[in-house]
Amino acid sequence: MKHFSKLFFVMAIAMGFMCAQQAVAQIKVNQKFGKPTEEEMAMTTYAADTSAAAVVLYASRTVRYEFAQTDFKTITDVKCRIKVLKEEGKEWANGSVVFDYNNGKYGSCEMLSQLKAYSYNMENGKVVKTKMESSMLSNEDLTKRKRVTKFTVPKVTVGSVIEYEYSISSDFYYTIDDWNAQRSIPVLYTSYELTIPEYFNFNVNETGFHRLEHGRKSVNTTFSLKGGYSASCSCEEYTFVGRDLPALKKENFVYNPLVYGQKVTAELMSIQFPGEPFHSYTTTWKSVDERLMDADGFGDLLKKHVLKDEMAAAGVASLPSVEEKVKAVVKLVSDKVRWNEKVGLTGVSASKALKEGSANNATINFMLINMLNDAGIEAFPVVLRTRDEGFLPVTNPTIDALTTVIVGYSDGEKNHYLDASMLQDGYIDVLPGIMLVDRAHEVRKDGLGDWLNLQDASVAKCTQSVLATLDASGVLSGTSSSRATGIDAAQFRKSFRMASDSTTYVSEKANRHNIEISECNMGNARGFLPVVTETFTFTKQCNSVGDLIYLNPLVFPLLDENPFVAEERKVPIDFPTFETQALVANITLPEGYAVEALPDPINMMSTDKSIKFSMQMGITENQLAVRCTYSLSKLFFTVEEYLDVKAMFSEIAKQCNNMVVIKKAEQ
Repeated sequence: MKHFSKLFFVMAIAMGFMCAQQAVAQIKVNQKFGKPTEEEMAMTTYAADTSAAAVVLYASRTVRYEFAQTDFKTITDVKCRIKVLKEEGKEWANGSVVFDYNNGKYGSCEMLSQLKAYSYNMENGKVVKTKMESSMLSNEDLTKRKRVTKFTVPKVTVGSVIEYEYSISSDFYYTIDDWNAQRSIPVLYTSYELTIPEYFNFNVNETGFHRLEHGRKSVNTTFSLKGGYSASCSCEEYTFVGRDLPALKKENFVYNPLVYGQKVTAELMSIQFPGEPFHSYTTTWKSVDERLMDADGFGDLLKKHVLKDEMAAAGVASLPSVEEKVKAVVKLVSDKVRWNEKVGLTGVSASKALKEGSANNATINFMLINMLNDAGIEAFPVVLRTRDEGFLPVTNPTIDALTTVIVGYSDGEKNHYLDASMLQDGYIDVLPGIMLVDRAHEVRKDGLGDWLNLQDASVAKCTQSVLATLDASGVLSGTSSSRATGIDAAQFRKSFRMASDSTTYVSEKANRHNIEISECNMGNARGFLPVVTETFTFTKQCNSVGDLIYLNPLVFPLLDENPFVAEERKVPIDFPTFETQALVANITLPEGYAVEALPDPINMMSTDKSIKFSMQMGITENQLAVRCTYSLSKLFFTVEEYLDVKAMFSEIAKQCNNMVVIKKAEQ
């Protein structure tokens, strides 16, 4: 029977795949812009993914070199055609292009040109083409260098075909942007062509779970020079083609699914122009550190003394411990500057931040580093790539791979960490999940910074104790007491802070647990402190039928439902933080009632022992006691581990929601 089931399962998958391939094959790849085919216009669903709200029919990107005036530049041409299949797919009518405009100043920059967009709709049996007007374009300067051009394709509705194209001319010929073959919607066909002159040595790599068709060949190219001259050289031409690529959809516990998509990167290794010296562009993390320490907005901000008078007035230097000094410094900064919810690698001057009263995390972190050093604490910047941006390419050192900086300091025995984004709700060694990476780099003036694992820095930890009494009508009344540290403490504080008032906070908690709360008290609800405590009294109506009462003895289950329900998963699982949860409940049963049967003790763990769950119940006279624990000691699980994780959480959810029957004894 097992062999038959397995064979049937394999056949079903194969049949489904063949059907999907046949259905996809009905839509022929159309590489000609300006004229959608009858098949594209008539398409109503994408057979390989019937849930898709839209599908990329065709997308291409070509990157080539040109010689202009006295130097090279790259020309990038982009084309894209999208079919809108459902109402939510209309959002693809809104597009944007980000480029290095350099704020319109002279010097190296990128220029966007030939941006065109059209929609195609069937009206009275004919295809009607609508052009995007210039009024549908807008520009926004993101930074002094970066600009985004936003555009809206007109008359887009369900059934429309969208086309857009543009070109970018870049003076930054030594940098080639990454190419992402996949998107959040399926891609029927996509191609990338990269042509590199022999003078440039790039390391071209492909990463991801879906291999692309690829080719490489040498071609000859002629460049036009000043004065009517020309020069010929050999070029390496790389081609990549992707077909029927699945959508990278948002799923539980993944910061950015596009990180795990099929991608092609090109990193400059060296340049050798005829008659000129060889220039190597391979670098080390030591040289990256040196560049950071010389950079405006980074190294220059580490040379300032900040709030010295305030530190002297608070007597920071004379405080008895490193922890007390850190708390005092954090309070001084927090009272002056708030985090503006922006994350960056560089900042602005402390004087500007103090004047404006808010700044990004880098600016505030530099202020903290300077003040900690002035207080006699060895503090230093720690740079990293946040988890939503993907993994830090440790073997390919580059500043471009870094996205933010946090505070590191030593208490003489071990390192500790701070980030401005967590000063309001967190504490020492409480970092947001997005920064809990296994590879961060300590930046030192001597360029000898260590590699650091930040994942061990923060743990979500909470213990809850419930003492309650059940009456004969099925009403459970009692008190819950919780103690949270780490990320859990920060989440408690944030929930309390984000509620419009304490009444709203209590009301939301009551609705979430389907209880009534008569009194709620929170200790350390505000402030830079390690622990949050919460106590509330509650009543809860349990199911009661005749002489039977159905009770969940956990009262407040550690897990309400399994967050992993999909049959398969296309991207890894990326939990935000390690967790340790414990719940103890003691329930007094009504007189004359008894538990009909207690479930057997549960002790289980995942295959690699990184997920553990246990639950034991016991009864003494009319006292029902329950103890439940859960722990997670691993953050990253591969696609291949998904079914094991899914099964584990399915069983945990089942156990957390099991009912025991309380029955009235026969007279």
